Amino acid sequence: MRLFRLLSTAALLTSVAGAAFAAGVAPLAPQFVSVAGRDAVIYYTDTAAGYEVVVTFAANKPDDGASMRAVTTLLPGQQSTLSVGGDVNTKPATLTIRRDGDSLVVLPPGMQTAAAR
Repeated sequence: MRLFRLLSTAALLTSVAGAAFAAGVAPLAPQFVSVAGRDAVIYYTDTAAGYEVVVTFAANKPDDGASMRAVTTLLPGQQSTLSVGGDVNTKPATLTIRRDGDSLVVLPPGMQTAAAR
């Protein structure tokens, strides 16, 4: 419940400061985003294998209790895209995270193209 409150507050702050969405993410510093009404927190650690990126979607509506956690390792130039489904008549919303050299970037909504493919 505490995590949900933290994510909700952070998502509100992120939507108010839209520029923060596209900002680079620092190691172990959480980046808060909202995708298709789902609040998420992103962070990474720098490991010998690459940047280990963790994305955790909160257990908020409409799922009420079904949280999701995804872990991926990115090398320079790689990216990872997660899709969040909606109802039957809508395309999935996507969250794309890209490693640009030594930076990790969460792409802004206008650059999220995986769902259109």
